[in-house]
Amino acid sequence: MKLTTIIFILIYFNCFVLADTYTIKAKAIPENQLIKVKIFIDDPIIVKEETQIKSIKPKYIKRVLAQSNEKIIYNIFTSPYLSPNSVFSFNLKNKQDNASIKLIAIDNDEKITQVKLDINNISNKSIYTEVSTLIENLKISEDISINENIWEIKTIDEAIKELYGNLNFSPSNGLHVKTPLLSENHFSIPIFIRSDLNLESIAILQDSNTYSTVAIITVPSNAIISYRIRFKMKPGFAQNIVIVAKGKNGKIYKVQKTIDVVGS
Repeated sequence: MKLTTIIFILIYFNCFVLADTYTIKAKAIPENQLIKVKIFIDDPIIVKEETQIKSIKPKYIKRVLAQSNEKIIYNIFTSPYLSPNSVFSFNLKNKQDNASIKLIAIDNDEKITQVKLDINNISNKSIYTEVSTLIENLKISEDISINENIWEIKTIDEAIKELYGNLNFSPSNGLHVKTPLLSENHFSIPIFIRSDLNLESIAILQDSNTYSTVAIITVPSNAIISYRIRFKMKPGFAQNIVIVAKGKNGKIYKVQKTIDVVGS
């Protein structure tokens, strides 16, 4: 067998194995009276467009959640437009009420990976864990689902109608969104969302990729709304990122940002 053939086989096998596995790493960082939790997922994302070119299966994380005392404290539904090696962060109010946290990732094949973060002795220094395990069964109390059709919608307005029923928006003074004006890495667009509104869900949308919805966050009761993720967009100028949130009072809020994305 020729050396080039062997190398090709090894590369193909390695890519196949990598595409079927991922790991979770997590870090808890004390900040004044809060604890910031960061989640890192080594996820070899394969989007639908790639599958049509390479004749391979899609592979991506479709949901990330955190549980404490069997209650959901963080919950995000995600699309293949997350950045490779995804990063998420959220804040906790009270470490005594969240002494042990389960961080869970579910992929599009329903493979479930879990890591436990014990913050009992966090004191003044951060704690870190990278030992994740595959689990067969997952018990989620107060579980939440979304309409899977949302991931096939191509325009922002149609996605908003599917999620929230209308395009009537209230003033969004209490919804704050930070994105760069220019990103030189189209695989990693950072977004920071915070709010003091009483929200039940937040949708992240854009008009660069084939499908509009990037992620949907459901907001647990009494949560601190301070969320960060990274996602990818196709290169282009004056592209739109839209954040739409629904309050527990039924009002819909919208913030739109424009970004120039550079990349090859």
